[in-house]
Amino acid sequence: MLDIKFTCPNPRCEGFEIQAEIDDIQYDIAEQEDRDSVLTMQSRVICGCGDEPYMVELVAMGGEKTVSVLEHPDIRVKFNDNSGDYTSEMIDLFYAPPDK
Repeated sequence: MLDIKFTCPNPRCEGFEIQAEIDDIQYDIAEQEDRDSVLTMQSRVICGCGDEPYMVELVAMGGEKTVSVLEHPDIRVKFNDNSGDYTSEMIDLFYAPPDK
């Protein structure tokens, strides 16, 4: 899950901050072509102040992620990307010695 937050664009909410968890995705390093590795996911988020729904789009690219509100692309979405939090088992897979 990915924690996100952004200010509700509805003027009636007077700067209410929407906080939500959306499904997280990772850049697919297994693909041969970079363009095939980029993944996109959309999630519906509801404002707790005005009950207004917003579609949030997460794009995972090589080395970075972006999150945007589709109906309001000018809104800055803050998020905590913890995809770099690897377990020791995952690190062992990344740094396994080559076969002899």
